[in-house]
Amino acid sequence: MMNVTDIGMTFVKCTRFLAVDAVRLELHGLAGDREFILVDRHGGLMPAHHHGLFSMLSFRFDPASERLVLTFPGGRVVEGSGAAVGGAMALDYLGMRTIDVRAVEGDWDRLLTKHAGRPVRMVRSVRAGGGIDVLPVTFFTTGSLRALSERMGGHIDPRRFRANFVIDHDQPFAEDDWDRRLLRIGEALLRVRSPVPRCAVTHVHPDSGANDAAIVPILGKFRERARLPDGLMPSYATPGFASYAEVLEPGTVRRGDEARLIDAID
Repeated sequence: MMNVTDIGMTFVKCTRFLAVDAVRLELHGLAGDREFILVDRHGGLMPAHHHGLFSMLSFRFDPASERLVLTFPGGRVVEGSGAAVGGAMALDYLGMRTIDVRAVEGDWDRLLTKHAGRPVRMVRSVRAGGGIDVLPVTFFTTGSLRALSERMGGHIDPRRFRANFVIDHDQPFAEDDWDRRLLRIGEALLRVRSPVPRCAVTHVHPDSGANDAAIVPILGKFRERARLPDGLMPSYATPGFASYAEVLEPGTVRRGDEARLIDAID
């Protein structure tokens, strides 16, 4: 029997990836996942080589009160509004699509700019799930992580891949063969899609932000190149690790829940 061993998300894209015990999985993805986005001085998504500036920043968000809580390294805590203000602005999302975003109330831009030493703005997606890169969910198995760790010569922190779910399964890369299959995970039902082509964000230590592990070059030695699903960015192909999934039926997923492949919607 397979089980969910880890659940992860981040309210603010680029910042610390959070371990959670339970989530509400909607058609667009995990509720609150990547709802806020950091953009650079040019008004574009924060580039991968700057992600290390923010991975040590931990954001929590309460949707009921619309309050954001930011914990800095060293323990300093800042709390403020996460409400969206002003009119909608179009944000080019890596050339794949354009999403509508709004500015965020409060002092977040100044705080983040001071921390990073470069201009930073925080925006909030108008549409739920707008800040998720490609498909609503990504996941991988413990067997795949173990196989990569062996190649790397030591344990690899699963948070480097910023995947929503880790599933206990002994066979390395078993998920490669699940493309288009149905996966019941907790109360939710997923349709598994293609492998995730990995980028240099995986090289960033999830706590310190240090660029300290050449994940993609090592993957390239034994993993085939993967492409984004549905014809997105057709020229982009890098070694694959983890799989995408679509949400067919929403539901709650808890750490420890069973995950099982099924042949039809039950």
